[in-house]
Amino acid sequence: MIILYNKNILSNRLIYLRKLLRRKDINIHKLEPDIYKYISLAHSWSYIRYIRRLYTYIKYNNIKVKISSNNYISRYKYESSLYSIQALLDSFYINDHIFIPTVVPGHGAGYYNINKEFSIYNFSAIAALYYRKKYKKILILDLDIHNGVGTIDIIKNKKNIYYISLFSKISCNIKYNYNNVYNFLLDPGIDNNIYIKLFENHVISLINSIDPDIIITSLGFDAHKDDKYSSINIDFDVYNYIFSYLRSFDKILYILEGGYNKEIIYNGTKLLLKNG
Repeated sequence: MIILYNKNILSNRLIYLRKLLRRKDINIHKLEPDIYKYISLAHSWSYIRYIRRLYTYIKYNNIKVKISSNNYISRYKYESSLYSIQALLDSFYINDHIFIPTVVPGHGAGYYNINKEFSIYNFSAIAALYYRKKYKKILILDLDIHNGVGTIDIIKNKKNIYYISLFSKISCNIKYNYNNVYNFLLDPGIDNNIYIKLFENHVISLINSIDPDIIITSLGFDAHKDDKYSSINIDFDVYNYIFSYLRSFDKILYILEGGYNKEIIYNGTKLLLKNG
């Protein structure tokens, strides 16, 4: 397991992760000159240009701008998103399990990002579309307590890209009917045993039928019972079970999504580095 990160973004909710960095982990400090070309795999150019114009205004005036009731853009948030995308591109050439910590979740951002979520760019969707030039079958496994409505918007009906989400009914009660999208709605208050039984009886068989060449895991630690957004009663036993299961796959890319308890993010990442 290798962490790809930018040292300047390890603050706010990621501050504790500095303690976990090792010599083999890689600091991403240089951006591709044409990085927006890769972002356009998952987002419209009109949206990309809009966000870039906002960033220029924000940087010049040293402010942050609210773009919806739930979302704002700051210089730090925007620049950190670019470095997370660069980490995705660099991960393409690394033959190992990889973890990319992000400042904000990305799975809420759709093609035009019209869903008004926290996200700016959709990291998992960008990775999946970029990785298509190397891998035939790609699976996005979303473990966030919220459904990745942005990811679904981008990859719906895309050939050889599949999406599995385990999310709470309280978080989102929307059903989608796409041939490559598989949603598992979790009842409020379910415990470790029920979650693991669902994963064993349904998710694993589905993964086996897909037979992916790579699994991109949208890793949300906000499903943990001690996160303020969680509506279920699971703990690190569930995460440990999933990490141990995924360890047998050759290529796994973990991308941090939700998680708003710093200690949970720290202990979850520590567990991932040990067993992932």
